[in-house]
Amino acid sequence: MLSVKNTYKIFEQNDLNQNLVRKISHFDSDHLTLLNVYNLWRIKKKSKPWVDKYLLNYKLLEAAEKLKIKLAHLFDKIGVKVKSNFIYDSTYFSNIRKTIFKGFFLQTASHLHQNIYKTLIDNHMITLHPYSTLQGPCKYICFNNLLLSTKLYTCLNSKVDKNWVN
Repeated sequence: MLSVKNTYKIFEQNDLNQNLVRKISHFDSDHLTLLNVYNLWRIKKKSKPWVDKYLLNYKLLEAAEKLKIKLAHLFDKIGVKVKSNFIYDSTYFSNIRKTIFKGFFLQTASHLHQNIYKTLIDNHMITLHPYSTLQGPCKYICFNNLLLSTKLYTCLNSKVDKNWVN
C-alpha cells in the first residue's frame, strides 16, 4: 500500500470525504491509517460496497493481501514465526511507529510552526500534505517520501516520540 499513490479514489476536500476518512484514520500516523484500512477491509470480509463507501482503491487492498500471503509463505519457509500482540499489548501502535521510524530515521523532521517542519539531515523546509491524517503539531515526524508541488510536501507521515530521536 505504501508503493501506490492513490489509496483513496477521490481527493476532493469536502466535508463528506473528510468525515469518511476520519472514521477510519489513526491520528498518530498515516502508516497506521493504511494498516487500519487494511484490517477493517479484512474484518468487513473484503467487501466491495464497504470499499466504495469509504472511497478506497479495491485493487490496492487486493494487492496488499497478495503481498501479505507471499510474505507469510516466505517467513514460514525461512522459519520466522510471526505473531501479533494487538489484543494484549497497549504499546502495539507505538511499537509499529517506532519500527517505521527505525526504517525511515534519515527521513525525520522537527516541527517549526503550523504544518511546517525542517528535516534533521539536510535542513529542508517541508510541509505536511493536506491529506495527511496526522494530528499535530508533533515535535518530530518521519515521512515516507516527498512530493514537490507548490511546496515540498511530506507524504505518509508518522509521529515520532522525542526520546527516539538522538
